[in-house]
Amino acid sequence: MERFRRKFRGIQTLVIDDIQFLAEKRRSQEEFAHTFNALHESARQIVIASDRAPRDLPGVAEALRGRFASGLLAHIDPPDAAMRRALVERKASALGVSFAGEVGGYLAEEWCANVRELEGALTRVEAYASLSGRASDLALVREALGPSPVARRGPSLQRIIGEVCQPSSAAAITRPSCTRSARSSAGWRRT
Repeated sequence: MERFRRKFRGIQTLVIDDIQFLAEKRRSQEEFAHTFNALHESARQIVIASDRAPRDLPGVAEALRGRFASGLLAHIDPPDAAMRRALVERKASALGVSFAGEVGGYLAEEWCANVRELEGALTRVEAYASLSGRASDLALVREALGPSPVARRGPSLQRIIGEVCQPSSAAAITRPSCTRSARSSAGWRRT
């Protein structure tokens, strides 16, 4: 434990991803709090990433959540279509994978929600194309990868609302709500 303390309390920048995994780990939280304090007092940089805001970290001590919230908080939205397409092209280039334009669009829409999944998909496509001696077209990509993560997750809430409202020409509600007030359910009334 002493070696851990020396190593991490002497660094210039601490970057931690998925801090929410400290939940319910009291001893680890205590040690991290001491490390956090030591780095903060030494004016070192601390970067912490999580899938939720500090106040929404159940099982993490209030003192730690307060420390997390005392810094600069930034919400990072998922990439839009153009950014996903650029990400696909950049990752493909870095891995030396080439494919037709329609394949890039398919990968951006169906396989780009998670960068690790995308990298794995690109590696599988390249290996499949190489072993089969075929070009990386859309048919080969679908054959190599099978159902996309998007297809396995099923339709989005927005798609369901659109499909339900379309045949009856009802107006889709703009903000789904769990309440049953007249305003939030107006889009669902029969005309």
